[in-house]
Amino acid sequence: MAPCVMPSIFDQMVSFSGRNITYHDVISNLNVLDFEYYFRMVDYLLRAEVSGILLMLNEVIFNGFDPQHFMNGLASHMRNLLVASRARNGCLARGVGNLARTLPAASRRM
Repeated sequence: MAPCVMPSIFDQMVSFSGRNITYHDVISNLNVLDFEYYFRMVDYLLRAEVSGILLMLNEVIFNGFDPQHFMNGLASHMRNLLVASRARNGCLARGVGNLARTLPAASRRM
């Protein structure tokens, strides 16, 4: 009898998205929060827009994400922004690709 082989995440993405796998497809199918949520939330916090903060938190919950998980991610994001604002080269900030380039620019607004 052949062993049961589970498809990889890549195989699942190809199955759901076809040949063109996009960033949006991946975060949607894997149910992952996009970093844009965190950048938007920080903007609301800096402007003290309570209604925007509450609406975004409601959106996160409505989309099926655990609010505690969101808050942990927001804390990590804010840590990265603070490190990027203080580090000369941003080497302490965790991030890859566009995120590593976006953090220093976003941290200047803090």
